[in-house]
Amino acid sequence: MPGRYRYSQLLPILNIVVDSVLLNIAFLLVYYTKFGLREDLIMDEAYMGLLVAFNALWLAFSITKYPYEKSRISFNLPTLLVQYFQVVILHAGFIAILWVLIKGFHYSRYHIAGTYFVFAFLGTTWRFSSLIFLKWYRAAGYNTRKYSIVGYGKLAPTIVHYFNSYPEMGYQFSGYYDTTPSRHINGDLDDLKIMIARYEIDTLYCCLPYLHHHHLKDIIEFAQNYSCEVKIFFDYRSFVNKEVNVEYHGFVPVISLSDKPFRDLKASLIKRTFDIIFSLTSLLLLAPLLFLIALITKFTSPGPIFFNQERIGQFGKSFTIYKFRSMYSRSEATPIPSQGALDPRITHWGHFMRKTRLDELPQFFNVLKGDMSIVGPRPLTVFDVEGIMEVAPEYRFLLTMRPGITSFGQVSYGHARNVEESVARLLYDLEYLKKNSFTEDIRIMVKTLQVMVKANGR
Repeated sequence: MPGRYRYSQLLPILNIVVDSVLLNIAFLLVYYTKFGLREDLIMDEAYMGLLVAFNALWLAFSITKYPYEKSRISFNLPTLLVQYFQVVILHAGFIAILWVLIKGFHYSRYHIAGTYFVFAFLGTTWRFSSLIFLKWYRAAGYNTRKYSIVGYGKLAPTIVHYFNSYPEMGYQFSGYYDTTPSRHINGDLDDLKIMIARYEIDTLYCCLPYLHHHHLKDIIEFAQNYSCEVKIFFDYRSFVNKEVNVEYHGFVPVISLSDKPFRDLKASLIKRTFDIIFSLTSLLLLAPLLFLIALITKFTSPGPIFFNQERIGQFGKSFTIYKFRSMYSRSEATPIPSQGALDPRITHWGHFMRKTRLDELPQFFNVLKGDMSIVGPRPLTVFDVEGIMEVAPEYRFLLTMRPGITSFGQVSYGHARNVEESVARLLYDLEYLKKNSFTEDIRIMVKTLQVMVKANGR
């Protein structure tokens, strides 16, 4: 078998070696800072034994705790640091126990504590630097893994969009495969096996229920013979309402769908209070900017300053949304979705407002009225809602909450120009529905600000 993942397999070993070196550097640096630098550089015999204990324990925990085995999906700084500090704390705990057992009270507490402080700093710096380098390296097209999707359906393109949105993961799409020919399919299951046998596919995403059980079993057995990773995902959007958990009844995985309500009174009160305070503060601070935008909108193209349109809000109740007009007068009255930068209906000033999201600022008034929230799924027109509900009935779950000026789908996926893209964006908003929290709202607001500053909006 070719050397598949040969570089990835070396990463855990490299991290163990680097961490061991950093631990010794921290130990020696603090030691000579505390006790001074002798000409012979010979360490005290007692501390030499302590250094051996430090290294032996760290090596043991590094191997048994596996803090370096992470998939590319979960390869991020918070995860790496949490696992790293778990091992550091465990290591420090065992050293403390050893310190008591051998009655090593002659060891400097300053030295031991300082060693862990310096080691934590060096380890964090190493992880941050290596993470940045790997993401850049993979985004540049190196150390990539090829993946294919087996079983084509509505959910399948969302996987492709996900990896296209995060090129730093280093995944390259190698086509759709299915038993039923269509214009989207690159080949049947026999073609897929040929690609696997040639080691041209590293990971398979098998999409249920678009793939029959006996075909799935056959593909899994074949892929395992060639060390091709297999992942299974399925479309549960039509019946999910809050969160999905996997429970194991013995060896049988069972999916648990929580029926807890999305909001409790305390969370709703906190969110609504924040919406009001933030909207009032923003309108007061941005009043000069709003006035300037209104003037430019008025004098760059004939027509009203504001654009008002009926949208569908919480529980299906309609309301009037306020925006700065970004299209030529009467153009936005039609239900045709915007086609982005090439849309001739958008004014030159409107293009800039859309890229920076400045046209959305009047919606702070909608928030004060109670029609909208700062963060929530974007409100759609009746025309759009009817189209989406036909192909994605799970959209009704998003109607249980107030729509927002910005949303997880908006900052993660972007503007949806048709029903298919709206359904793809729907997955992100359903994800927000499951993990909604004040912290998540702040994170989305920060990402929205980044989009505005970089003018990446559509």
